[in-house]
Amino acid sequence: MRPPANYKVTDTTEKRDRGRPRKPDAMSNAEREAVWRARHARMNAIPIHLLSLALFAAFCATLTYWIVMLTSLSGGPLPVAAVRAPVSVEQAATLFGGQLQRSANQDVRLFGILALRDGAAAIVSAGGEPPHAVSLGSTIMRGAKLFEVRPRSIIIDRNGARSEVFLPANAAGPTTYVR
Repeated sequence: MRPPANYKVTDTTEKRDRGRPRKPDAMSNAEREAVWRARHARMNAIPIHLLSLALFAAFCATLTYWIVMLTSLSGGPLPVAAVRAPVSVEQAATLFGGQLQRSANQDVRLFGILALRDGAAAIVSAGGEPPHAVSLGSTIMRGAKLFEVRPRSIIIDRNGARSEVFLPANAAGPTTYVR
């Protein structure tokens, strides 16, 4: 782009548009702005450094607090949450019109196991009766005999068909007795 025809180059000592002459050693606007930015950059750096230092101190204090809190747990181990029995999918199917098929061992509950020198026995409850001890080969209920005793379960023989009954996952008190 070319300058207009009435444009003329002026000396710094000539009058400018505002009516006063420019001093030969005067700064331009760009120089003045650069000086202002440099002065304010130094003044703004101090508060930023102080703020960073304060935030770092707060972080260290928080970290120290949590380290002390987590390493000084004076109580014993926390109690274990009670284990719930798993939800039966077959029983849930009855909500949507399915048929409930009763297990052969659904009416037999195992409360404990007795390990003896001469054999073994189990503490069972059949058909809602109170729990009682049953030795190997004895009748638990009509048509069901105690066939085998294992460390955490028993095998029941129902007219030749064998099925296993397990101890509950969260049995109260001791479940295996040795004599």
